[in-house]
Amino acid sequence: LSPDVRHHHTSHTSITLQISFSQQLLLLLLLLLLLLLLLLLLLLLLLLLLLLLLLLLLLLLLLLLLLLLLLLLLLLLLLLLLLLLLLLLLLLLLLLLLLLLLLLLLLLLLLLLLLLLLLLLLLLLLLLLLLLLLLLLLLLLLLLLLLLLLLLLLLLLLLLLLLLLLLLLLLLLLLLLLLLLLLLLLLLLLLLLLLLLLLLLLLLLLLLLLLLLLLLLLLLLLLLLLLLLLLLLLLLLLLLLLLLLLLLLLLLLLLLLLLLLLLLLLLLLLLLLLLLLLLLLLLLLLLLLLLLLLLLLLLLLLLLLLLLLLLLLLLLLLLLLLLLLLLLLLLLLLLLLLLLLLLLLLLLLLLLLLLLLLLLLLLLLLLLLLLLLLLLLLLLLLLLLLLLLLLLLLLLLLLLLLLLLLLLLLLLLLLLLLLLLLLLLLLLLLLLLLLLLLLLLLLLLLLLLLLLLLLLLLLLLLLLLLLLLLLLLLLLLLLLLLLLLLLLLLLLLLLLLLLLLLLLLLLLLLLLLLLLLLLLLLLLLLLLLLLLLLLLLLLLLLLLLLLLLLLLLLLLLLLLLLLLLLLLLLLLLLLLLLLLLLLLLLLLLLLLLLLLLLLLLLLLLLLLLLLLLLLLLLLLLLLLLLLLLLLLLLLLLLLLLLLLLLLLLLLLLLLLLLLLLLLLLLLLLLLLLLLLLLLLLLLLLLLLLLLLLLLLLLLLLLLLLLLLLLLLLLLLLLLLLLLLLLLLLLLLLLLLLLLLLLLLLLLLLLLLLLLLLLLLLLLLLLLLLLLLLLLLLLLLLLLLLLLLLLLLLLLLLLLLLLLLLLLLLLLLLLLLLLLLLLLLLLLLLLLLLLLLLLLLLLLLLLHVWSNRC
Repeated sequence: LSPDVRHHHTSHTSITLQISFSQQLLLLLLLLLLLLLLLLLLLLLLLLLLLLLLLLLLLLLLLLLLLLLLLLLLLLLLLLLLLLLLLLLLLLLLLLLLLLLLLLLLLLLLLLLLLLLLLLLLLLLLLLLLLLLLLLLLLLLLLLLLLLLLLLLLLLLLLLLLLLLLLLLLLLLLLLLLLLLLLLLLLLLLLLLLLLLLLLLLLLLLLLLLLLLLLLLLLLLLLLLLLLLLLLLLLLLLLLLLLLLLLLLLLLLLLLLLLLLLLLLLLLLLLLLLLLLLLLLLLLLLLLLLLLLLLLLLLLLLLLLLLLLLLLLLLLLLLLLLLLLLLLLLLLLLLLLLLLLLLLLLLLLLLLLLLLLLLLLLLLLLLLLLLLLLLLLLLLLLLLLLLLLLLLLLLLLLLLLLLLLLLLLLLLLLLLLLLLLLLLLLLLLLLLLLLLLLLLLLLLLLLLLLLLLLLLLLLLLLLLLLLLLLLLLLLLLLLLLLLLLLLLLLLLLLLLLLLLLLLLLLLLLLLLLLLLLLLLLLLLLLLLLLLLLLLLLLLLLLLLLLLLLLLLLLLLLLLLLLLLLLLLLLLLLLLLLLLLLLLLLLLLLLLLLLLLLLLLLLLLLLLLLLLLLLLLLLLLLLLLLLLLLLLLLLLLLLLLLLLLLLLLLLLLLLLLLLLLLLLLLLLLLLLLLLLLLLLLLLLLLLLLLLLLLLLLLLLLLLLLLLLLLLLLLLLLLLLLLLLLLLLLLLLLLLLLLLLLLLLLLLLLLLLLLLLLLLLLLLLLLLLLLLLLLLLLLLLLLLLLLLLLLLLLLLLLLLLLLLLLLLLLLLLLLLLLLLLLLLLLLLLLLLLLLLLLLLLLLLLLLLHVWSNRC
């Protein structure tokens, strides 16, 4: 090929390659959009199917509700018929009970008449008892007066004798106290004598010891005097030698002082010369320092100018940096906002998911609650059934017991009438009859308890009793029929309640399902919106990242400029540091010279101080020598004084020895006198003791005589009291016999009264029981009427509920139809979009094909 042809071929291939790459990208995007649209179509079709299923379910529910309505109406009609029958039966029972009440009232009147007769007899007997009691009281009072008189006499005699005894006892006590006091005095005197003897002996011993000690002291003082005399002689010799030595020392010290003064003068002259030389050197160094300071000032001015220029440049750069940083901050803020938006969207998604989960959980909880409610309702119904059964059983038992009581009471009435007649004829047989009656009552109570515990036995007894009384049989049959009817009614009511509860639960479940469907649709729409928002935010993030990259490049350029300026500043600072180092060296030299001068001055001062110290030392030595001389003289005087004191002590010791000897003699005389006194006191005390013992013996004899008299008087009084008591006992026995007879009569009458009262009580109980039965029947009538009303209300409520349910189902059907229409519209729109995309693909393919051609 030629060069031109080759060039043309290469250019054409490059153009075709570029076109093919861009077209491929477009084709891929279109294909992706087609796939998304197809997925949306599938989702919409699924939703349509679900809605159709819901429609079918709702139609089925409507049919079921209609069937339930019909069933409920039939049941309620049946219940109404049953209640009407029960009302008729209860009215018949009321009439029978009224007849029984009239019979019981007649029996009560007869019993009241008998009670009045018995009360009159009781009053007569009580009057007789009161008269007898008054007689007894009078006799008792007389006897008591006699007893009181005798007792007073006895008390007077006893008081007199007691007074005499007390006087004698007091005398005895006084004598005994005197004896005790004398004995104590004897003991104390003996103790005192012993103590005095001991003290005197101790004093004698002490005096002897003192004498011995004084003798020893005299001997020691004599020895000390001799020793002191010898010491005084030795001290005088030593003092003379010391005086000579001190004089020699004074002469030597004066010579040393003169030599030291000469040396100090020479040293002072040398130091003055050195000071002059150092001052000259200091002046030269100061001149050099002034010159260097001038140079430094010039350099500093130049550096300041350069620094100002650099600072201006730095300020400009800093301003640019600040602007860039502001831009960066703005971009970062935008990025943060976008990120926050993304996070918010994610949070919204999470919240939606959580809401879905919560809704599901709530639905599950609602279902569980419904199940629990169903279980609770079933349990309540079972409990109600059990309670009703128990009530029915109790009613049966009560009726059986009432019938038994009626029969037994009738029998008891007959028996009691017979007993009353017998009592009026024979009063002695009353006790036996009462016992029999009590036994019969106990047996009746036991029978009642057994009947309550065992239902089968009760039924058998009832059958036996009903054979006797046909009327009671009829009543029992009616009651049993009523109870059976009540049971049937209660069962029907329970069935109705169960049906109503089931209907309510079905309605709740349907409503929950509808709510779930609506929530799911809303969540799908929210998810689509969130996806669109996420795409927009991603595009914004890409734009912001590009802007950030540009700003970062600008910042890098500015930082390079700043680094160059900083290098220039560092060079200038190094120059300044060198100059400063030179100045510091010169200053150090000056400081060294100054230190040398100071050292020389200090040396001069030290030398002067040394001279002064030497002079002071010499003066101190002179003073010490003088003080030593004075001390020697004082010692001599002290020794003389000590000798005089020792002589005085010897004289005092001799006087003390004489005094101690005199004291010993006096103590011996005192001991002898004390012994004589003690002997006299002992003799006196012994005489007193003998007198007191004689008095005690006399008093004891008197006491014995008085006691004998007391005993005799007491015996006489006791005999009198015994006689009176015997009389009292006899009277009391007579009265008691009379009282017993009267009490027996009273008891018999009281027993009769009790029997009559029991009969009255039994009749009253029967009346009460009949009244209770009437009340129960009336209550049953009221309950039946209430049940009729409740059934009518239930009918109305059920009809209303079913109508509401029908309306709700119709509304749901309408909503589902609307949703179907919306979904169909969406399907049409998606189909149109698919057609448009297919047209775009065809156009692109035609364009590519044309380019290649």
